[in-house]
Order: sequence, then C-alpha cells, then structure tokens
Amino acid sequence: MKFRRLILILVLTLALPWAAVAAGTEDPYYRQWASFKVGSSVTLTGTATSSESGDSSFKQTITLKEVKSDHLVIHIVRVEGSKRTDKSKKVERFLGKTDKLEDLGQEDITAAGKRFKCHKYKLTYFYDDGKEMISFTYWFHPDIPGAAQILARAKNPAGKTVDTATQTAVSWEKK
Repeated sequence: MKFRRLILILVLTLALPWAAVAAGTEDPYYRQWASFKVGSSVTLTGTATSSESGDSSFKQTITLKEVKSDHLVIHIVRVEGSKRTDKSKKVERFLGKTDKLEDLGQEDITAAGKRFKCHKYKLTYFYDDGKEMISFTYWFHPDIPGAAQILARAKNPAGKTVDTATQTAVSWEKK
C-alpha cells in the first residue's frame, strides 16, 4: 500500500509540470514554424514607421535553426538601408500569462505576387502595469514558413503608438 502511494506521488510529481505546460496557450508563431523542417526560411520586405526617425524600408530573412518541444530558435538577418543586423531569437512554445491571443479568422492576402487564404492571429504583449506594449498581427499559410505577412505596432507606456512595421513575404524555401 505504501509502495503504491509512493509510486502515485512520484507519477504526479513528474506529470503535473507537463500538465501545467500543456494547459497553456500555444504561440501560433511557434506552431507555424515548428511545422517546417530546420533550414526552412522566409524573406519579407516591409516598411517601418517610427515617431522618432520617420519611414524606412527593410528586407529580412528569417531561418528556422532549431525546434524543441518547449521552444524554437530562428535566425534573423535584417537589412535596412546600409545597416545589417544578424540575431538569433528564441520563441517559447507557450504564451505568458498576461499575453493576449486573438484568433481573427481567415483573410486573403497577396504575397510574392500570389493570393493566399491565410489564418490571421493577433498577439499582444503588455507592460507590467497592464498597458499594451506591442502587438503582432500574423497571417499564416501552411505553405509559407513563418508568416506570409506581419504587422507590428509598438506603444510607449503612455499608450501612444510610436512604431509600426508592415512586412510581406516575397520568397520562401521549405526544407
């Protein structure tokens, strides 16, 4: 009897953290990238508007480098004018407790000169005081790694939009 109780406690101790993670909301950006093989990539072009520096055009290539059960790693190469930045970013599988995800349904968009019926999501992150910090709207299509289109809006702590960026896929490679 004591042995069964010990086994039950051991099983629950090991299973509860996994159940808690499984109960979280999965980040659709993680889910979209995780559906492709490592080495898959998407190139997007776009325009960024900043309240401080005005408008600028950019091109960025995002490549899937690693997929794990709890996160993935993407590598981003961004060229804006003569400035080039290279960075890796970890994308957690599950959203934080205060992150807000909205499923916005289906929408047709044009990417790389073709029409795609995409699934649209909006993901919003908040400052500690509960005010909106940044939101990303993603348009996902099963044939395009990452996103077919991304709209980002950053707000300052006073709630004023200070930066926006819109980018659309121009090419991609599936591995």
